Amino acid sequence: MKLAVIGAGSFRTPAIYRALADGRNDTRFDEIVFHDVDEVRLERIRTVFDGIDAETQAVVPYRTATEQGATHILVLRSRRDGEQESSNSGRSGRAIARYLSRYSRGLAAAFLDRPNRLSRDDLHLEEAEADPDAMPAVLSLRPPVGTPAIGRLERDQGRVIVGLQAGERVATAALGG
Repeated sequence: MKLAVIGAGSFRTPAIYRALADGRNDTRFDEIVFHDVDEVRLERIRTVFDGIDAETQAVVPYRTATEQGATHILVLRSRRDGEQESSNSGRSGRAIARYLSRYSRGLAAAFLDRPNRLSRDDLHLEEAEADPDAMPAVLSLRPPVGTPAIGRLERDQGRVIVGLQAGERVATAALGG
């Protein structure tokens, strides 16, 4: 189904968008198109959508997999067991949040809350993994102790290869290959 929202430059549109984005309604649309005669107002509303998307975006999207009927979830983790994402509360985090708030307060708040959401997701996944009767069944694979930390922007090809090889060993051991 396709929904067209006419007059989407309205201040009411973000509330409609939030209701559609949070997935709690029974009606599912394959596509949503927003129209307004005032393109400037519509663009302002679209920046608010970005904030709403950031608020509702899953840090680890296991809930989406569950909603789509997954019976088993394999979570490939980038942090070793016990490692936590660093807080965004430092000076650079506050500067980034201030920049993001120009576009959407929700986007800035979601950025600052990301480590907390990740911790909550980690706890939920750990509980599901420890429960043999949990549905869906969850298995997390993490880098082994002693492997180098590899960031998203890693340029050292040797480190990346060592990390990939370590990940392959973990997956083979866990999945019996």
